[in-house]
Amino acid sequence: MLTTFRNIWFNLASLSLLFITVVLFAYTGEYYFLAIPFVFLYIVLIGVNWKAAYWILLFTIPPSIQINFALDSMSITLPDQPMMWLFLGMFLLILARDPGVLPKWWWKDSLVFIIVLQFIWTMVAVAFSQMLFFSMKFLLVKMWLLTCFFILPIYIFQEKKDYIKGFMVLLVPMLITVIIILIHHYMLGFRFSKVEKSISGLYYNHVDYSTVISMFFPLLLVAWPLTKGKSWFIRGTLLVIILIYLAGIIFSQARAAWLGVPFAIIVGLAMRMRLVNLIMPTIYALLIAL
Repeated sequence: MLTTFRNIWFNLASLSLLFITVVLFAYTGEYYFLAIPFVFLYIVLIGVNWKAAYWILLFTIPPSIQINFALDSMSITLPDQPMMWLFLGMFLLILARDPGVLPKWWWKDSLVFIIVLQFIWTMVAVAFSQMLFFSMKFLLVKMWLLTCFFILPIYIFQEKKDYIKGFMVLLVPMLITVIIILIHHYMLGFRFSKVEKSISGLYYNHVDYSTVISMFFPLLLVAWPLTKGKSWFIRGTLLVIILIYLAGIIFSQARAAWLGVPFAIIVGLAMRMRLVNLIMPTIYALLIAL
């Protein structure tokens, strides 16, 4: 009986929302009203299977675009940012129901201690801010980012297959954005002055674009030896993807990204050879000298 009641409620809510969406779109002609049913379904998915909803969130991050409003004093990225709000609300509800939901080993980690301390200090700074509205907005952004990408991954990434899935979920949409930007940039003659135009709103600017793809690039290099023994099609596809990302980094015209790739490779090799304690101080000494 309870299941039947829930089904009736869901059907009525869905049809009512669809009707309201059609009326609003017909009256205003604004296309963003057509997103309402998808928002409703995503909220339902979070309630039914929040982990599946989390994978969708990761998939939407690379193609999300920034929209400015209030005379460019505020902005929002769609569709990933509203999804983060929902996950923040979900986690707060879970935390209110069970304050011990976070595992004890997590609290004992030194990195967690540093980040929690930094967050507490941020709250102190916001409390004494002279521009309280913008400072509160900054604090809220930090809250949903920490929730989505520092806390929830504890429950998402638990096995090797989860890391592989996360790699693929980010790889595919990011690769599509890189290809689109490279095509746009090619049509503009690969000129430095046209880099921002070639991005076409997919990223905030060419620095953000180069940072994102250069941070993901080392994962492609890690994936290469893991494909040993696989079919030539898989290895060939991965090689083409590596070359596309490398082209994206080169034509992003960002020197920090150019230097970041060899830096990541050096650090990766140092980790494999157990020389991090020697290599890292040397690198930072060179940076300070420069």
